[in-house]
Order: sequence, then structure tokens, then C-alpha cells
Amino acid sequence: MNDTTQEEITNILKKKKSTAPGPDSVPYIALKRAPPILYQILTEMFNASFKTGFIPTQWKAAFTIFIRKPKKNRFLSDNYCPITLTNTIAKLCETVIIKRLNKYMEEMNLITNSQAGFRTHISTANSLNH
Repeated sequence: MNDTTQEEITNILKKKKSTAPGPDSVPYIALKRAPPILYQILTEMFNASFKTGFIPTQWKAAFTIFIRKPKKNRFLSDNYCPITLTNTIAKLCETVIIKRLNKYMEEMNLITNSQAGFRTHISTANSLNH
């Protein structure tokens, strides 16, 4: 795997939508507005993690919140959707991995043409045409 670059991280952050932060309480906007030295540090951390296979314990931290389904009885547990919030830096690292894995799988033709879910620029309407 090629090393992650600061440019790669910058490009990913530009496209990231604002999501709720996890236990680290770091919103994406803070990373987007951070000085370039932070991108250098993130680049070095991600590359070290990829090379060693070590994932910092803090990146694994998460907490779950429960959102009540609209107009449902608040006293029944089935009427809640669990949402797990993970650390923003971990989500950023996961995005780097996902982009690389998807690119590799596309280049190596490891995904059938009938696969529509979780693929860039392909929708379920494409499946109907096959």
C-alpha cells in the first residue's frame, strides 16, 4: 500500500459532511480549519498504523445513543434506533482505508457488475439495467 499523503487527507476532509463527533469531541470543522502541521501529524499516524497494524486504543472508543423513531411510543425499546458515534480521527482513517480498498477492488475486477450497493457513481437503477 502506498503511503497516505497530506493531500489525500485534505481531499477527504473537503468532502466530509459534518457528523456528530464521538468520545473525542472533535468535529470535522475543527480538522478542516486546523493548521497544516496537524495534517502532517495525521499523515504520519495513519502511515505508522498501516505499516505496523497497530490501531490506537483511543480510535476504538465509541459510545451509543438511542434515537426514538418518529411518532413511536417512547416506553418501548423497539422504537429506538441505536447510533454508535466513533472518534472523528478514526472515521477519517477508516475513510482512507475504504477509498483504497474500493479502488483496489474496482481495478482488480473483484466486484461483479451487478453489485450496486456501496459503489461510487452506481445506483440501484443500474442493477435494473443488467
